[in-house]
Amino acid sequence: MKSRLPESWRIFIEYYPLFRKLEGELAAAPWFGDRWTLYTGHFNEGIFLHLYKPGWHNDRGRGIHLETWISIDGVRNGSVPVVMHCERELPDRDRFNALFIERAWDLISSWPGYAPSRTNRMERFIHRFPLSKRTLIRKLTEEFTRVSAVGGIIDETLGRM
Repeated sequence: MKSRLPESWRIFIEYYPLFRKLEGELAAAPWFGDRWTLYTGHFNEGIFLHLYKPGWHNDRGRGIHLETWISIDGVRNGSVPVVMHCERELPDRDRFNALFIERAWDLISSWPGYAPSRTNRMERFIHRFPLSKRTLIRKLTEEFTRVSAVGGIIDETLGRM
């Protein structure tokens, strides 16, 4: 008998234990003690994880956050993204984006496979890599450790607004 559970919930259930393990890995990282917060949840395509700090206007998940997700398309295509989102609830998002990208462009551009954007109002950068359950936690831990370097730039940019 075929499961009546929507595909997004099957993905959530399948990957939730891995995301919980990822949360533990990230929380144990030396850089994490600098007021970082993690939030894992379900969305209409699967499972996501936000990494953010207080003051980033992300209390409802619609401010600034570093994010990854496993989606229906991602499972089909075998890819996982790591992105920085600036959602529409961020006050003066256009001003933040202009100031942030000016300060972070060289850093983000130096990361292999990362594509910073000057024009996408929501995505400051994106990086995709192959989806593999065997390497997912290690790879996401590496990538979030790398992108955590923009945390100070985000804090400083918000402080100048």
